[in-house]
Amino acid sequence: MFGMGWQEILLILVVAVLVIGPDQLPQVARTIGKLVAQFRRMTNDLRDQVNREFTENEDFKDFREFHHSIDTEVRNIGYTAQSYVEKEVAKEEAELTKLEQEVREDINSGPLGDPPGEPLAAWTDASNAFPAEEPMPEPAAETAPMPDDDGKTVAEAEPVERDSTRKESA
Repeated sequence: MFGMGWQEILLILVVAVLVIGPDQLPQVARTIGKLVAQFRRMTNDLRDQVNREFTENEDFKDFREFHHSIDTEVRNIGYTAQSYVEKEVAKEEAELTKLEQEVREDINSGPLGDPPGEPLAAWTDASNAFPAEEPMPEPAAETAPMPDDDGKTVAEAEPVERDSTRKESA
């Protein structure tokens, strides 16, 4: 009661006996009990009167019905939005799963079109990474100069003189 333990109640009783005296203590306790009962009765009557006013008043009934309808509508909108979002998320997850499967198939098919049973065969085996090439032939000791369009070699061609008076267009 009021967050008091038995020790606090015992202390109050001892102080009351000392202040009031043992002869008048029962009468004071009876009076305090009547006051507490009267206070409880008054608070209960007030609470009942307030409840009656709110339940009998038409405006308040209309307000409660309006509040209830708005609350119901908001919940319905929330459920509809949640359902829509869940459907869209499921669609996106399905699409991502499909894309993931396509990427996995592409990876497993290999970069050079290997059959699906041999994923990345050309890249995983170092000996297959670069095909074996034949060694390049040794260059000849002296190569003959290549002829020009005129049939002359570069060494036999006549030097070309440029005309310094002519302007070159940009």
